[in-house]
Amino acid sequence: DAFDQTKKIFERTITPEEWETNVKILEFNITEFQRKLTDFSNRYNVVKVNQELRLACTIDWKPTSFFAKDVYFRGITDFSLELDNGDIIVIDHKTGGDKAYGVRSFKDQLDTYKVLFHKGCKPITGAQTGIHFIKAGELIFDEYSEADEIDKKLIPKLEFRISSIVDSVRFLGKFKHIAGSH
Repeated sequence: DAFDQTKKIFERTITPEEWETNVKILEFNITEFQRKLTDFSNRYNVVKVNQELRLACTIDWKPTSFFAKDVYFRGITDFSLELDNGDIIVIDHKTGGDKAYGVRSFKDQLDTYKVLFHKGCKPITGAQTGIHFIKAGELIFDEYSEADEIDKKLIPKLEFRISSIVDSVRFLGKFKHIAGSH
């Protein structure tokens, strides 16, 4: 139903060939993702599902609103599941990407989601992150991180990266976007 409704919305903006090549080809894999989600939800107690969740923190890692004047770090998670045991599962959807590299190329991005949810939403017991490679139909997970690891390892690592980026901007006198995982 969702594909039919979406097609009606976009039928004036994309050609039938573009629909087949870019959207229809993904239908089976998206349906399979939904089936896996239903199976998982039947086995584990999912208390909340979040889509496109905007998270933000102040410089002292307190939650704040996404566009607040005191925001220090912010991001948007594609999809997350909150479990009754206090854990969170965060999944980032990638239309393309090379699943052969697994999550390695996205490790820093996935670690920031752990920090953002733990500090920008609510304290968690632990976090599992992963990438859903839509075209490949693969869901690949990174390692689980307990709250203590997020606090003692991931936050300092993120702060170091932020500090390094700020130093680079100061040195260059401008922000130069580098394509990739930076």
